Amino acid sequence: MATVEAVPMVADRLSPVERQWRDLVCLRGLGATLLGAGSPLALWLIVDLFVNLPGVVRLTGLLCTIVLGFWQLWHRLLVPLWRGIEPADVAGWLEQAEPRLQERLLTSLELERGDAPSSRAGRLMQRQVRKETFLLLNELDFAAALPSDRAYTTLGRGLLMAAITIAPFAIWMTGYGLAWQRLVVPFGNWGWGRDFRIVAAGGDSVVARGSDAVIRVTVSPRRGGVTIPEQLTLAWRTPGETVWDERRLPWSESDEAFVAILPRLTNDTEFVINGPASESPRYHLRVVDPPRLMSLIAAIDPPAYTGRSSQQVEVGTELETYAGSQIRLQAKFDRAVAAVEIDWPMVQVAPGDADEPEVQTRDFLLSQNPADWKTFGRHQVANGTLTADASGMFVVRWHSPEGFVVEEPPRRLVVIPDQPPQVRLEGASTVTAQPDERHRLQISASDDYGFTDAELSIELAPGDRRLVALPRDPKTARQYDWPWTIDLSDLGAKSGQAISLRVRVVDNCEVPAPQERWSDPQVVVVSTSAPAAETRELAEQTQSAREELRQLMQELADLRKELREIHQKTAAATVRQNDAEQQERLENLQAREAELNAEFDAWKASLPTDGAWDQVAKSAQELRDDELAKAQSELEQAQKVRSM
Repeated sequence: MATVEAVPMVADRLSPVERQWRDLVCLRGLGATLLGAGSPLALWLIVDLFVNLPGVVRLTGLLCTIVLGFWQLWHRLLVPLWRGIEPADVAGWLEQAEPRLQERLLTSLELERGDAPSSRAGRLMQRQVRKETFLLLNELDFAAALPSDRAYTTLGRGLLMAAITIAPFAIWMTGYGLAWQRLVVPFGNWGWGRDFRIVAAGGDSVVARGSDAVIRVTVSPRRGGVTIPEQLTLAWRTPGETVWDERRLPWSESDEAFVAILPRLTNDTEFVINGPASESPRYHLRVVDPPRLMSLIAAIDPPAYTGRSSQQVEVGTELETYAGSQIRLQAKFDRAVAAVEIDWPMVQVAPGDADEPEVQTRDFLLSQNPADWKTFGRHQVANGTLTADASGMFVVRWHSPEGFVVEEPPRRLVVIPDQPPQVRLEGASTVTAQPDERHRLQISASDDYGFTDAELSIELAPGDRRLVALPRDPKTARQYDWPWTIDLSDLGAKSGQAISLRVRVVDNCEVPAPQERWSDPQVVVVSTSAPAAETRELAEQTQSAREELRQLMQELADLRKELREIHQKTAAATVRQNDAEQQERLENLQAREAELNAEFDAWKASLPTDGAWDQVAKSAQELRDDELAKAQSELEQAQKVRSM
C-alpha cells in the first residue's frame, strides 16, 4: 500500500480520512457479500421447499450460492483493501468537499514529492503554500469528506437478507432445518415435506431371505394446525429396476402407525413412503440367507433311580424323556450365529388350565471347543443344558450376525412323569373279629420305579398308633403282595374296640421329592359275638359268588336284548338286500354266547360241594338254561329270516 510522502503534519491530518475509507470499504463489502450470497440461498431454499428438487439441482444451487458470495467478498472487500488508497485520491476528496482549498492540498503534495527549490524565493513560496494549507486543514470536517450513505445502505440490505434467511428457524425449526440439510448435503438421504415428517421405524434393516418385512411408519406434523393424512403410499423396487411398485399404506389402530407388509423378500429392496406434499427418506432392506439349523442333538441322562440308561437322539418334532432327566442339547448351524436361545416348558399345567405350561427363555453357549470350529467354524455350534420338568412345546431361536431373529417351528417335549405309588388293603372296609383272633390281611402295592419305605399303621385308639415295617427286597421291586397276619390278643384288643388299619408306602422318586401314598383304612371291630373266621370267609365267598352270578345273568340279559334288535333289523334288511353287517353281528353274538356258557361252567365248578352250595348251583343252572333257551330261539328265528 502506498503512503503519503508529506510533512508529518500533513500525513497526520490525512490518516483519519484513510481510516474512514477503510471502515466504509469493510461495511460495504460485508453488506454486498451477505446480499449476494443470501439472495440465491433464500431462493433455492424456497423453491426446494415447494418443488422437492433433485440432488443435482440442489448441488447446483449450493455452488451458485458459494460462487456469488465469494465473488462479492473478493471484489467488494478483499481487492479494495489490498490495493489501498492513494494520497492524491484523499486530497481530491477533500478539495471536492471543501472548495476553499482550491487545489492547495494537491499542490502541497506535489511540492513535497519534488526536490526542494534551489532559490530562496522558491523556498519561501513553498513554505507559504504549506502554511496556508495547514491553516485550512485545521478548519475542515473530515467526516464529511467521504460519502458513507451507500456503505451503510448496502450493509443494511445485507443484514436484512441474513435475517430473512435465518428467521424461519425460530418459527419452523423442523421443516426449515430439513431444507438447509437438503441444500448443504444435496445427495444426502433426506426426506421432504412442507407439512409432515414421515419416518419408517427401524430405518434401514436386514431381513431373512424368504421372510416378510413389516413396515411401520409414523407421521409427525412439522408445524401446528396440520391434520395427519388418512393414508400414505408405499413405493418399492429391487436393484436394477426403474419402475416403482406401489400400494396403499393403511392405518393400524393396534400399532398406532401406518403398517404394510412386503411378503417373502428374495432380493434387496429399496422403499419410500409418499404423502401429501411430503416424502420419507429412502430406506433399504438388505436380504440375506438366514443361518440354518443343520441338526439338533439331545444327550439324555435319566435320573439314576429310574434305572434307565443314557441315550443320544436327534430331535425331530417330538422329544420324549423321563421326568427329571438332564438334557444336553447341541445345535449346529450352516454359518455363524450371534446368539441362540430356547423357550423351555417349566411348569406342569393341571387339567383344565391352559393348553401349554409356562416357558422360560434359556440361553445357549456358543461352543469354545476348537474341534467344533474345525468341523463347523466359529460360532456355528451352541450347547445348552436343560431339565425335563414338564411336557409342552419348546422353540429354538437364534440371532444372525446381521441382527434379525430366526425361529424354528415349535417342537413338543413329552415328559413321562413318575406316577405316585398305589396301595390298598383287600377286603371290606369294616370287618368284625373276636378278641383272640388272628386277623389276616392281604396288602398289594405297586409303583413304576420302586419303593423306599412301606409300613402298616395300627391305630388302637386316638393317639395310640403302632407302626410295623413291611419287608421290601430288593429296593427297586415295583410290585408287592404282602399277606399279613395280626394277632389281636397280642395287641390287647377288647370287645367293643375299633382298630383302624392303614398301609403307607413311599416311592423312590428323586425329582422333586419322594411320593407318599396311604391306603384306604380298614376298621376291625372287636366283638365276642363276632362269627368265627371260617364262617366269615364262607360268607365272603357266598357274596362273591352271588356278585359273579349277577354279572353273568346281566350279560345274558344284554345278549338277549341285542339278539332281539338284530332280529328286527335283519327282518327289515332281507326285504331289500343281503346285509353282510347284520350277519357278522349274529356270528359275533353266537361266539359271545359260547364264552358266557364257558364262564358259567367255570364259576359253577369253583363252588363248594356241600348241600347248600349245590342248591345255589342248581338254581343258577335252571335260570341260565331258561335265559339261553329264549335267546337261542330268537337267534334261530333270525337265522331263518336270513336264509329266506
